[in-house]
Amino acid sequence: MASIPTVNVIGAGLAGSEAAWHIANMGVNVRLYEMRPSKMTPAHHTAQFAELVCTNSLRANQLANAAGLLKAEMRQMDSIVMQAAEHHAVPAGGALAVDRDTFSAEITAAITALPNVEIINEEITSLPDGITVVATGPLTAASLAKSIQAFNDEDDLHFLMRPHRF
Repeated sequence: MASIPTVNVIGAGLAGSEAAWHIANMGVNVRLYEMRPSKMTPAHHTAQFAELVCTNSLRANQLANAAGLLKAEMRQMDSIVMQAAEHHAVPAGGALAVDRDTFSAEITAAITALPNVEIINEEITSLPDGITVVATGPLTAASLAKSIQAFNDEDDLHFLMRPHRF
């Protein structure tokens, strides 16, 4: 019988948290790397997963636009982000806005409670071996960005024009 694989997820922001949640709930082991709190970025202030750094708004909630439709699809897929957003929503007209602290705290608690998720709070400087989801976003540490660029044989990454230096 084959052993259960481990999937590396780098980054515990919105995308990385969502990826880790779904992979773990499929019975697959997850090694979730998050450099915070050992290495912070200029935008982050906590060690919580899915920390919203620019705004508390997750944008429009109506089905008549792409953002609202995406949220509806995420709800159908048992999204941890959408579950937490609904539990911690604050009034914002037609937008879905949340209390940042309690939103992130719920996502952090839900993921850390999963028995098949190993949390590693350290900076990753190169891509690990094995199946890996890179969900680091525009605040990717320079060393990891260089590793991703080398792996893809590209000068720039889609989400940023140059690696950030912390």
